[in-house]
Amino acid sequence: MGKILVAALMLAQLFTAPVSAQRRAAASQTTTRQVQYDQLDDYVNDRERHRPGERFVVTDVPLIKEIKRADQPGLSYVTSNEVGGVSANFVTSSALAKALRPRLKGEASYYRVTCTLVEFSGGLDDYRSPFATKIEGFNYDGKLLWTLTGAQPARVRFRL
Repeated sequence: MGKILVAALMLAQLFTAPVSAQRRAAASQTTTRQVQYDQLDDYVNDRERHRPGERFVVTDVPLIKEIKRADQPGLSYVTSNEVGGVSANFVTSSALAKALRPRLKGEASYYRVTCTLVEFSGGLDDYRSPFATKIEGFNYDGKLLWTLTGAQPARVRFRL
């Protein structure tokens, strides 16, 4: 009986060690992942590999066409122009959206957006969205023109 118990504990350690090592490595990750704009939807909806609260940077975001208030207090939606059939909505704080509004008619030709993955659920529906915490505007030459920084989301899971 004792030998069986020892063998079972050894097997459990053998199979759980790689998983816990992966979790520790992900938790100690110091670099922020880079996601191309055209791959954002796949990245956000990959529920197996990406969890709410994860931070990432979206590169080559096209010009923003619309900013509107969300149903949740203190939140706004930022919608980018469609490029190649791809358009994205970012959720952000109303304060960051307000600061962004006067920059939309400036010289920026594309953006880089730092995000936190958040999840909205209610009833039968649930969806995920990038929550913009930092937006940087660049000109055609790749020169940084301005940077706007907002707050992190108060939580990473929201009820609708």
